[in-house]
Order: sequence, then structure tokens, then C-alpha cells
Amino acid sequence: MYRVGYIDDETTQYEYYDRKLKRLSPDMELVFLTDCQSQKDFLEKIYEEQIDVLLIDYRMAGNFILMIMCGIWNVLF
Repeated sequence: MYRVGYIDDETTQYEYYDRKLKRLSPDMELVFLTDCQSQKDFLEKIYEEQIDVLLIDYRMAGNFILMIMCGIWNVLF
């Protein structure tokens, strides 16, 4: 089972991507990462949910998504 973390500032697309991933592969579970207000919150949630890969809305506020990605990069490398 692969756990795909989903980061988006709008909830409307979650169900669409969840259905699409399940059709492509029943071994994928989409996990909506919610209630995160900071870089630390997202990193903790990623570890807590044992996320394998992230699906991120590229149209989210630029600085916010950059902050998340920099935090992940710093932890990994």
C-alpha cells in the first residue's frame, strides 16, 4: 500500500483525485493533510501518516508551498 499525501488549500478536488488514484491502482491511498498551519505541522503530519509521496497543488500560495518544500528538503538532505 502506498500512501499519497495530498496538500491543497481547497477541499473540492480531493474526492476527484481519490477516485482517480483508486481506479489507477487500488494499492494507493490518498491522505488529505489538513489542519496544518506551519512547516513543522506539515512535516509532523507527513511522518505521522507515514506518507510515501506527496501530491501538491502547484497553484497554492507560492511562499507557503515553497516553505513546505524547503522544510522537507532540509529534513531529507
